[in-house]
Amino acid sequence: MTKPLLLVIDDEPDMAELIGDVGSSMGFDTAVTTTVSEFQKTYLKEQPDVIVLDIVMPDMDGIELLQWIGKKGSDASIIIISGYSDYIKMTKLIGKNQGCHIEGSLTKPFSLNDLGQLLQKIFI
Repeated sequence: MTKPLLLVIDDEPDMAELIGDVGSSMGFDTAVTTTVSEFQKTYLKEQPDVIVLDIVMPDMDGIELLQWIGKKGSDASIIIISGYSDYIKMTKLIGKNQGCHIEGSLTKPFSLNDLGQLLQKIFI
């Protein structure tokens, strides 16, 4: 049986790795990315089951990336993360309008327990 794939994008490498570690400990195969180009390349190659997506990034924001994901017809469950709660609300609406499966959100800093519970609720 194949493990579900968790694809993480966060421009903060430590945060991205931490999220990936939580996913791995829960039974996911994980792919951790810190740039949009790396994310897009991995997404096209791997077709993830779950995506954890940071909104505020330097090369392309999460809203633009959700629009890209929506155009790809993704079936992945998406968790949005950000240090800005107002951005989360807006991004969730835009993502849903793009056909993305927004399953939840977390405001930074968040507890690893909250992340684990959300991942468990979504997929495991």
